[in-house]
Amino acid sequence: MIADETHKNLHSCLNRKAASREDSSDNNIYCPEAKNVHPDDLLHFQWHWRKGEPVIVRNLLGGTSNSLWEPSGMSRAIRRQNKNVMVTDCISLREKFVTTEEFFTGYTDCCERPSKQPHMLKLKDWPPSQSFKECLPNHYEEFVSYLPYKEYTHPVSGSLNLAVKLPDDCLKPDMGPKAYIAHGFAKELGCGDSVTKLHCDMSDA
Repeated sequence: MIADETHKNLHSCLNRKAASREDSSDNNIYCPEAKNVHPDDLLHFQWHWRKGEPVIVRNLLGGTSNSLWEPSGMSRAIRRQNKNVMVTDCISLREKFVTTEEFFTGYTDCCERPSKQPHMLKLKDWPPSQSFKECLPNHYEEFVSYLPYKEYTHPVSGSLNLAVKLPDDCLKPDMGPKAYIAHGFAKELGCGDSVTKLHCDMSDA
């Protein structure tokens, strides 16, 4: 009981409102910053995980000092394998093919539609057919090194990651990472949405 009370007190300090249901006590999501996650926080994570609650860790790459994750850095990394990718126009919801270079260039060379609305394109669940490690090896290594709760989240050696324990001859879920990248704007436009919602396919995303 004391342990549960401690978790609830800490939860109230590091949460984010996610719903406004009057008949529910779980309208908030535990949402710590990466710099505040320590190895001894695993029990706190498990307290939420047992209840089936998502845990969102913010500013995972906040400590990086390079530009790997900037649009220009992503574009440079994939320039040699400049391929067509399917993107979604967030306003019309139509899909079309563009090259990866065109997509990332869109962050700096944004152009408007005839209606004066900006182009908002979303690249989701990428890369689709090859592993992130093969496509962006430097990004992969850095991302994995920053993962919190590695017992669960490490895609290769997580001691409590069930997917790691599956035999090689069975269909394993794609442990990623996967990228959901979109052109976005600080001000809501009143139409279109470049944000991909928290969801679950074969594994959580």
